[in-house]
Parts: sequence; structure tokens; C-alpha cells
Amino acid sequence: MRRTTATLAMIAIAIGATLGFGTAAGAQDDTGTVTVIHGVPGVDVDVYVNGDLTLEGFTPETITDPLELPAGDYTVDIRPAGAAADSDPIITGSTTLPAGAN
Repeated sequence: MRRTTATLAMIAIAIGATLGFGTAAGAQDDTGTVTVIHGVPGVDVDVYVNGDLTLEGFTPETITDPLELPAGDYTVDIRPAGAAADSDPIITGSTTLPAGAN
């Protein structure tokens, strides 16, 4: 369980800035780039960023395309796939996407 929690924490950090899924045409000073990787075998999850469902049914060994997103602070909640949005997350965390980060 401890290893799963640690791995889910790494997922939370990796996906901390997936809000919006929008991409800009060119790099800008007030954005950063995030690639989301799901590395926990056997655990499908729903990922909420700042309270919004961002990745639904995110499956193990899945990698998103790079996402260019606004720099800023994000809260990430990971719940079992299909769980109610107001249920307790498996893990919750926060992260900051600095401008220009990749």
C-alpha cells in the first residue's frame, strides 16, 4: 500500500497542471508544459484538477501528449475510476507549474 500511495503521489505531481487540456500555438512566457504518465498497474483513476474532472478513466501505462498550460498553482485529486466527484480521493496534493517549465 505504501508503494502504491507513493506512486500515486508521483502521478499527482506529474498531472498537477492538466487543467484545461488546451494547447497554445506557440510557447509563451506565462505557460509551462506537462506530460501526464500513469504508472500504477491495475488502477484506473479519474483525475480532478482544481475540482474539475480532467482525466476520466485514466488507465495504467497511458501517456498524454505534451500539454501547454497556464503557469500557476493546481490542486490534484485522484479517485478510483467512476467514483463520485465528492468521494474521498485516493490521494490529493498540490503543485505549482512555473512559467517555462517542462
